[in-house]
Amino acid sequence: MNKVWDDILNDLRQSVRHEEVEIWFGDAQFVEAQGEEFIVEVPNKYYVEWIEENYQLQLDQSASKHMEHPCRVKCIGGEEPTA
Repeated sequence: MNKVWDDILNDLRQSVRHEEVEIWFGDAQFVEAQGEEFIVEVPNKYYVEWIEENYQLQLDQSASKHMEHPCRVKCIGGEEPTA
């Protein structure tokens, strides 16, 4: 599934600046695919909120394409503090 995550990020790089992808997704790690959810861990809850507000639609569309069924990328925040 890491290949699918790489494919999703490559799709995202086609529509947003490479630097943005590196800033917001450089430390993201695939966790698991569970049903219609593709779960990714990001550093903290601030990342979760920013990604949901700014990239959710693009992530979901790409995940659905690569998983070959309707899929939603769910980001979970790690333990790193936000401040």
